[in-house]
Amino acid sequence: MIRIHNVDNVPLFSDSVSPKDPFTRTWTMAAAKSDLERGLLNCPSIHVHDEQGRFFYTVSLHSTLAIDGVGPLVDARTGGVREFKTMDAAHSAIRQVGFRSARFWGGAQ
Repeated sequence: MIRIHNVDNVPLFSDSVSPKDPFTRTWTMAAAKSDLERGLLNCPSIHVHDEQGRFFYTVSLHSTLAIDGVGPLVDARTGGVREFKTMDAAHSAIRQVGFRSARFWGGAQ
């Protein structure tokens, strides 16, 4: 498993979650911004996926409420998990939510 963390050692990237996994909660961009402002999110994760040679990234958000757990960033119109073609695009989405991350570092686990 590969993980990339921000400078505060918060995991931002892993290859361990599938966009097909059942989640207890999902967030649209607007809901994520609102929950972050209210202190209900504590860290994002970027996940890389390889589905038959098609690589893409997804963003998961981690709630401070145990009942909400971890869930993906979803498209507001379709409700489907948002897929990003590059890690930069996924990172940009994290910053649009309001998280601040200056750089990534990775390590194998």
